[in-house]
Amino acid sequence: MIRILKGSSEDVKPDGILAQVGPVRFFSVDGGHWKSIVQNDLILAEKTLSAEGVIALDDYCRAEWPDVTYAYSLWQNDTKSDIIPFAAGSNKLYLCRKEYVQKYRAALKGPFLRQYFTKSYHTDGAVIDCYRLEPYNQDEESTTKAILLSFGIFRPDMFITLKNWFRKIRK
Repeated sequence: MIRILKGSSEDVKPDGILAQVGPVRFFSVDGGHWKSIVQNDLILAEKTLSAEGVIALDDYCRAEWPDVTYAYSLWQNDTKSDIIPFAAGSNKLYLCRKEYVQKYRAALKGPFLRQYFTKSYHTDGAVIDCYRLEPYNQDEESTTKAILLSFGIFRPDMFITLKNWFRKIRK
């Protein structure tokens, strides 16, 4: 079940989320970009996450939104939960409970994402697999493939339109 709540997440309480949908399997933190709201959203995610749930923190390490990374660091330092990062890529950080880290890391190593894997980063208490969707060499073919892949993943509604447009301009 997907439930979208309109309004500020600062007005939402964990009990309200749990009452409406139960423990959350996938929690996307992608709202405000200032420290207090990101910390609030991470606490909401932490308190409502199911045992096997995943948190996706958007705009992590993005230069335009430094408070997101700062707020995550503060939350990670203060949390008593067992939620740790397991993957990063395209300005997102993915977190889950420690007992599910290996399961999710293994799932991401499949053929679809293998070509975008760049390294595993070992940090205190976690191994974070890093993925890069952006092409390394800026040739036209690689850039076109990266754009189409990004739209295929994040905006499938636009994927077909763009794919047809690229075909037309190549002719």
